[in-house]
Amino acid sequence: MNLLLAISLTWVVGTEADIRRTCYEITGKYAVACAVLREDGSCTVYAPKFRNDRDDKNFARLGEEVAHCFYGDFHLRKEYE
Repeated sequence: MNLLLAISLTWVVGTEADIRRTCYEITGKYAVACAVLREDGSCTVYAPKFRNDRDDKNFARLGEEVAHCFYGDFHLRKEYE
């Protein structure tokens, strides 16, 4: 079975310090990146800019936050334990 899920995605880019501060303001938790999924299907990802084309840490952060846009808060789901 194929499932198509369409969302509107915005990536807000900043320094690591700026993103940590913004994510704390949004979530009340310290995080190196975060995503806000809205009921209208739009999602805003706050993640640091890449330092270079080999910045695996920040590529992974962006990827995880984009995954939240599709799957929600999967960290709390039992099926991933």
